[in-house]
Amino acid sequence: MLSHCCDDPRLYNGGPVFYVGDLLSPKLSGEDAHHLISARRAKPEEEIIIGDGRGSLRLAKIVRISSKRGEGDVDLSLHGPIYFEEEKTPVTTVASYIPKGDRLSYMVEKLAETGLDQLYLISSSLDRRSGKELGASSISRLYRVAHQASMQAKRARPLRFGGVIDPQRCIEVFGPTAALCDFNGTKPSFAYSTWIVGPESGVVDSEFSVLPKIRLTTQVLRVETASVVSAALLVAFREQLIKEG
Repeated sequence: MLSHCCDDPRLYNGGPVFYVGDLLSPKLSGEDAHHLISARRAKPEEEIIIGDGRGSLRLAKIVRISSKRGEGDVDLSLHGPIYFEEEKTPVTTVASYIPKGDRLSYMVEKLAETGLDQLYLISSSLDRRSGKELGASSISRLYRVAHQASMQAKRARPLRFGGVIDPQRCIEVFGPTAALCDFNGTKPSFAYSTWIVGPESGVVDSEFSVLPKIRLTTQVLRVETASVVSAALLVAFREQLIKEG
């Protein structure tokens, strides 16, 4: 049974959304179960919000908890109708040059909190990492950060992390919908649903020279700050919280 509006379980439960594979026979395991058991200290009979990551949410009640050596399993019973959140259009995207160190994880976390739909990272010799590739462990960590931040933000659909692409591929995929964030650009516009964020130097790859330019603020921003500002503006434009002009 699907329900809408006032049946949104996020209105009645202050906890995060736990993503499960099947809302009809849900079960938590792995890191999410460990977080529920160890960090939130959940107990049997407690209600939590579960989601399928594709827009559907519902309440579930904890039936049984088992924990051993840092891992856990949580059996759940269904409680209440399924609430479905329609996917919003157009899809909002930030494609950003890669910042250094922990600033990248911070950026991904905050982008998930803004409600941005998807993030791509641009690999370039012009970034602060001089084009050094992200290793498999780093990519895996970013997926986890996006997942966990989306849970805490109670998103019906988690932030999609599209991975790392080069400038040419970025133009091929997003060209018609993309604008470049630039200190000398014009006012932000939702005529473009993909915003490209370059490095603090303002020097970007030549592939992006064909894009229209938009200006975020009157200040020069760090990559991670500019990405979060871009995401917040994109979502606010789409939700009609702010108007152009």
